[in-house]
Amino acid sequence: MNKRGVLLLALLAAALCPAAAQFTPTAQNAREGALGGCLVSLPSNQTFVDISWRQGFLAAGMATKKLNVSLPLGHRGITTVRYSHFGDGAYHEQQATAGIGMAVNEWLTAGVYAIYSNIGTNDAHYDSQHWLDGGIALQTVASKTFSAYLTANSRRWSTTRPIGGRLGATYRPTDGLLTVAELAADEFTRFRCGMEYTYEHHLAARIGLATNPLKMTFGMGYSDSHYHIDFATEVHPTLGLSPQISLGLCL
Repeated sequence: MNKRGVLLLALLAAALCPAAAQFTPTAQNAREGALGGCLVSLPSNQTFVDISWRQGFLAAGMATKKLNVSLPLGHRGITTVRYSHFGDGAYHEQQATAGIGMAVNEWLTAGVYAIYSNIGTNDAHYDSQHWLDGGIALQTVASKTFSAYLTANSRRWSTTRPIGGRLGATYRPTDGLLTVAELAADEFTRFRCGMEYTYEHHLAARIGLATNPLKMTFGMGYSDSHYHIDFATEVHPTLGLSPQISLGLCL
């Protein structure tokens, strides 16, 4: 099956599935980047489009471009399609994700998602690699101030850790303050945490931390009922800065 056929199959499988929660861990935007890389939920009651660009360690040409489109499914669900591209003219990594999440009850959201990945190069000595993975996501809301989430997905390109996942929680001590922390298992086991302060429901300041390797993140954003714009910077101890910007529209 060619790449187009695999992608169409992934989209069809997600569309037919009865239940990826309101987030999927494959297309991070600038808000998540400023919070140490922790997951944050997407709007669930509007059509939502997010475009993100990240310059990897200020290296010429090695940028990541991402597009996310989310559509509400009545009052209880959301369907999401995401695409990301990393690389330059000689090397690229591409991912396409499709998923559906449904509110099981007033405190639990459950879903599934499919991820199509492709790695290619202009070097004729190396063949392009592609594979299809699947995952699940759960999000619980115990109260208006606390929620927890769990994700798990297959990783067919990894021989050392074929299953990856995240376990995290968010806490809002006040209306304007959000804290989030998670433990992630990918190539390494990592701890991430972040804090977001929102002033007058529009202007946000963010700070975060990630380990293995140790990285600091900072950012800010502005939003209203129809759009948001977010900026983030990741500070690596040896590789330097990775700036990121995202523009989101609620239609």
